[in-house]
Order: sequence, then C-alpha cells, then structure tokens
Amino acid sequence: MKKLNSKGFTLIELLAVIVILAIILIIAVPTVLDASDTAKESALQSSAEAVAKFYGDQYVKDNLVDASEKVLSDFTDGKARCITTKEAEAADLVTTEYLIASADASLANYDSSSGGTPPCSYVVKSASGKFIVTLVGTTTGKYSGVAPKTSS
Repeated sequence: MKKLNSKGFTLIELLAVIVILAIILIIAVPTVLDASDTAKESALQSSAEAVAKFYGDQYVKDNLVDASEKVLSDFTDGKARCITTKEAEAADLVTTEYLIASADASLANYDSSSGGTPPCSYVVKSASGKFIVTLVGTTTGKYSGVAPKTSS
C-alpha cells in the first residue's frame, strides 16, 4: 500500500481553528467595546469630582478678592445653575467636550427641582457649602452618548 504524503493540514483541522477563532472573537469584541465605554464614564466621573473641588477652592479664593477679580458667578444655595464659559476655562474644562452655558450665568439659571434633562453642565452649592457638579457631554465630543455624571 502506498503511504499518503501528510505535509499539510486537513480541511477538518482548518475548520476547527476557524471555529475556535470565531468563538474567541464573539466573546472578546463586546468586552473590548464595553471597556471603552467604561473608561469614558470613569473619566467623566473623575472630571466631575475635580471640578467640584475646583469650585470649593475657588469659592474660598473669590471671597478674599475684589468683585472684579472673582472667577465664579453668584450662587443661590440649593439652586442649580449652568457652568459658565469663564468658569469652565478656569477649571480647565475643554468646552468642546462639555455642554457649557454662555458667559452670563443669570441667563442659564433653571429650576433643578422640575427634573428633566439639564440644558448644560451645572453646579449646585448646598447650604453647607459643598459643591455638587454634574457634567454633560456634547453630542459630538468624546463623551457623546455617555450619561451625565455627578460628583459625590
């Protein structure tokens, strides 16, 4: 009997490898995509925490300087108001990544108790002096599709 030359892979072996690779891809691709979304959410949350700290620090500084040198606009305790462009720049927020109000904060006041989607990234000063910041991503920036994040 003549021996067959066995220098290659059989069709069955090649199909088995393709099936195994397909299974790995089916499992790996959603995991990688979820990791990207999780990273964006974490970055937005970290930014909200950092901006809340900025507001606390800047509020103290603003109380020590003349009105013309103040960075922050006025607050009504417990009432949310949009973050202004001036405040965003002072806090090093990239204004193309977050929904930021115009320079006039009085035009951007809204009643946060009514619920609904805020028209901008906003800040609330509690009666105890704590600042709570909610950052809202723009529809075209890197935080597009990420839910707004609030500092704790």
